[in-house]
Amino acid sequence: MKPTHWCCLILWVMPTCLYAEPPEAVAPPAARAPIEQPNAALWYWRAIHLAGPDLSDRVRAVVGDLPDPEWTPSPELRELIDGLEDSLDELQRGAAHEWCDWGADYDMGINNMRLPHVAPMRMLAIVAAADAQVRLVDGAVDGCVDRLTTLLRMSRHVGQCDNLICGVAANSLFVIACNSIERAIESGLLSADHQASLLRELGRLDPSDPASIRAAAVGEAHRMLPWVERDMENDAAQIRQLLRDSGRNESVELITNLVAARSNVAAVRRYANDMAAAWHAPDVSEAVARVESGIAEDKYGALVRVFTPSHRRAVEQYIKSIEMLNTIKDRLGAMEPVRAPDE
Repeated sequence: MKPTHWCCLILWVMPTCLYAEPPEAVAPPAARAPIEQPNAALWYWRAIHLAGPDLSDRVRAVVGDLPDPEWTPSPELRELIDGLEDSLDELQRGAAHEWCDWGADYDMGINNMRLPHVAPMRMLAIVAAADAQVRLVDGAVDGCVDRLTTLLRMSRHVGQCDNLICGVAANSLFVIACNSIERAIESGLLSADHQASLLRELGRLDPSDPASIRAAAVGEAHRMLPWVERDMENDAAQIRQLLRDSGRNESVELITNLVAARSNVAAVRRYANDMAAAWHAPDVSEAVARVESGIAEDKYGALVRVFTPSHRRAVEQYIKSIEMLNTIKDRLGAMEPVRAPDE
């Protein structure tokens, strides 16, 4: 066969044989719930809007960045809570619903995704925890328990997003909720009904992933694949056109680029499957460390190395969240509830 014939064969056959059959995709996470269910995020967004753009500054000025176990209901704290009463009411309404969809745009890619709800939800959680403490001091124990229930549900809802940042944020809210429950237990004011209510709410959490960190980490790994496939398909389409338009001298380089595009998708698939398996392994720390060693050794390609965050810190928080859930459930179960006056 003449060289020109060989070149023509490469130009027309290689593009189709290399990318005609798209690689099998890792299935994205299943839909959270049917669309007809109420979406808690709508109430949460209203709470954020009502709180105003200076929420973070106002909270830090009065109660600090993190909840302080020594909080006392100062006049400034009461004024802050009163000023955010509408937002706190919206939080409680949103928390009453099971499903929460924040409308995250996964097509932007995991590094470019905008998550404007994360920071204000954390600030509102700090205020809700402060309000629970104030209610406890004022003897409004029912209202305190309502706020504690809201905090637990807010944590679960913030974690309903396939992004590791959301998992870490959900864990932050979970810690705030558990610390607040600890203070309520120590007050000695919880009745048997309060005890049962909080245990029931804690029982709704996944005991193997109470703060949704694992779900967020695995979801993020799987969400990366459709984004990469779309970009690689676009690249492949451009390369195909260049192959058709090019001369023989450029063909080998262009075909090499096409093979590399296909290889990137396969590497990301391996990463998604390996990371998901690691998060469900008996020894999560060791399994995730092995995957991250593979990233450093370029086992999963440049895209994974550049765009994926380290999971090690999240693994530490994940393990602690399970321990914290078990501890708080044990403490609630062992506490001596306050007796009603007529008992």
